[in-house]
Amino acid sequence: MPMPRPTASASAGVEPAAQLAEKTIPALFWERVKCSGNRVALRRKDFGVWQEKTWTEYGEQVRACGFGLINLGMKSGERVAILSEDRPEWFYADLATQCSGGVSVGIYATNSAEQCRYIAGHCEARVWFVEDQEQFDKAMQVRDQLPELCWIVVFDLVGYGKPFLTALIVLDEETVSHYAQTHSIPFANLADLARKPEIIRLIDVEVRKVNRNWSDREQIRDFRILRWELSSEDEELTPTLKVRRLFLCQKYADLIEGMYQKVEV
Repeated sequence: MPMPRPTASASAGVEPAAQLAEKTIPALFWERVKCSGNRVALRRKDFGVWQEKTWTEYGEQVRACGFGLINLGMKSGERVAILSEDRPEWFYADLATQCSGGVSVGIYATNSAEQCRYIAGHCEARVWFVEDQEQFDKAMQVRDQLPELCWIVVFDLVGYGKPFLTALIVLDEETVSHYAQTHSIPFANLADLARKPEIIRLIDVEVRKVNRNWSDREQIRDFRILRWELSSEDEELTPTLKVRRLFLCQKYADLIEGMYQKVEV
């Protein structure tokens, strides 16, 4: 069946197909951001209430994500995998990847860890966006089998059924030792440093600084400082020195649970 030829009177503001064919998806997106500005681009229901994003806000999110990818070292032509249900962040990551010169590769959220590994490995993904803790766990199960993968980025940070974020912090011995020496704080070793009130206050200040960049839901509400560095010998790190998150959650379960008993939501 022949397709009708577009005409100037077909729809106001719609360009002929020949002109559209000469433009990339990022170019078309930024044109829409420019001309539609404060018009609603996306709607999402949060806790029963529809939240709106304008085209200007949409563009800001895509730009921020794109700069983030570039800052991570992504180069033109490299692949970025996205494992998530439909949500605004999926679109931000997809368009940011294209605007940064990369290639986005979608993965069904219902895929098994092995299926995700095959797709992420086959496309040689350098960055992998995942939706939440459930999808992050899949990525972590197969991370060691993906030599090209450098970064895993999580959309929704709160997971494991917890009401807020907490953190286990490992001190950089060289940096903290230098701080202690320049501030006349006596110490014997890293474990000793981790117990010092001055060091705990220092870390608290740094955590508060980081929290300023995040929404209430994404902020770290409490933390504990580990008294030793993570190691592969203790099975806390993989042979390639990647953190074994699930193992740590099990090993330090009492420490983690204590933070949730202490902090009120």
